[in-house]
Amino acid sequence: MSSVYLPVVTEFQPSSAYVYSLNIHKQLIKDIKTLGEKGGFATLSQFYTFSDGHSKDEVFQFINDHLFLLNTLLEAPRHILSIFGRDVLLDLELNRDYEEDFEGLFITIRTNLSPADSLNLLDRLDMEWWLDIDDDISNILEIMVRPT
Repeated sequence: MSSVYLPVVTEFQPSSAYVYSLNIHKQLIKDIKTLGEKGGFATLSQFYTFSDGHSKDEVFQFINDHLFLLNTLLEAPRHILSIFGRDVLLDLELNRDYEEDFEGLFITIRTNLSPADSLNLLDRLDMEWWLDIDDDISNILEIMVRPT
């Protein structure tokens, strides 16, 4: 670079139009992300029930505080239904244990299968998918089965 151009480059100040454009772009990205999360929350309601006494809003607030869970929560029904069949119900439950200083979510698979068959299928789910999930996720999201 020629020394003639150096003062021009080093003294560059973005115009207010450029800064305004950049701020609009950043806001647009933020808005798209928020819409995606809201869409994800709406999709969760299609797969899960919220019957544990905690309101749906509390569950969604927990997910909002831990957004890295959202993709796994959206992916889980596909894996669960492929192994357990379509005759199961999925509950999403917030679990708070203040003595153990734990707060997390449980995906509860409610099935008409026998306890032995349910546990065998849960083991299969572990081997085929769940054990590959990141530890940050599996530390606050658990899957259990509840024969009905």
